[in-house]
This record gives sequence, structure tokens and C-alpha cells, in this order.
Amino acid sequence: MPTDETINNYEAYYYEGTQIEFDEKLAYKQAIKNGVFDIFANSFFVEASCENFETKIDLSKQELEQISDNSKRFYEKDYSKKDYISELQNKQIELDKKEKEFQNYQIELDKKEKEIQSLKSQVDILTNNLKTIEKSKSWKITKPLRAINKVIKK
Repeated sequence: MPTDETINNYEAYYYEGTQIEFDEKLAYKQAIKNGVFDIFANSFFVEASCENFETKIDLSKQELEQISDNSKRFYEKDYSKKDYISELQNKQIELDKKEKEFQNYQIELDKKEKEIQSLKSQVDILTNNLKTIEKSKSWKITKPLRAINKVIKK
């Protein structure tokens, strides 16, 4: 019967790209600790690995069926190689037009952003000018005249 020390030297071997579902060393240690290693030996671990493998096979079958269905749909359209190339060329032309449209929209957007920035600058300048006028002595002195003018216009 193996011991914890012999299990520590054990290195599990996995094929490249294998997804590890459980820690074999830990499982072996638990089986030794619980005194059931001789009952399970490798059969449990082989069975656990087989279940995972069968699940992957089922998933692969589903993927293969989906690819097969896609292929059938493609060939049902009765495409010849020339038709397919022609359709691809048309799609490329369409894509090129859309890219050009996008570039034009981007140029237009850049222009509008510059215009917005310019208008914001003008607003800032005018706001500062207004504040300067409102703080001036002449504005403060003529306040009563503006108030009288307002009443007269009503």
C-alpha cells in the first residue's frame, strides 16, 4: 500500500491541452488516509477520467453536427466557386463604401468638435466681457437710469 511519502513523489501525466477536473494527488492521499486505496486502486480514477472524456466526446459530437449543419446550409444555396467569390467581392465593395462613409463622418465629427471648441471659447470671452462691464463704475452709476427705463417701457 502506498504512503503519503510515495504519493508526494507521484507526478500525474496529462496530455497537452487536457483540462484537469480533480487533483489526483489529493484524491490518492484521501484514499490512503481513509484506508480505502486498495479497494479503489486505479479503477475509480480511471472511471473519473473516462466520465470527463465522454463528456468532451459528447461536446465534440455536438460541435461536429453543428459544422455539418452549417455545411449543408451552405451547399443548399448551390453556390459555385465563382458565385461565392463574386459575392465576397460585392461584400468587400460594400465594406469599402461603409469604411469611406465612416471616415467622412469622422472628418465631419472632428470639424464639429473644433467648431464647438471655438464657440465655447467665444462664449467664455463674451462672458468675461459682460462681467467686466457689470463690474465697471459706469454700469453701477447708470443702474437707476436702466431701472427707470425698464418701468417706462412696460
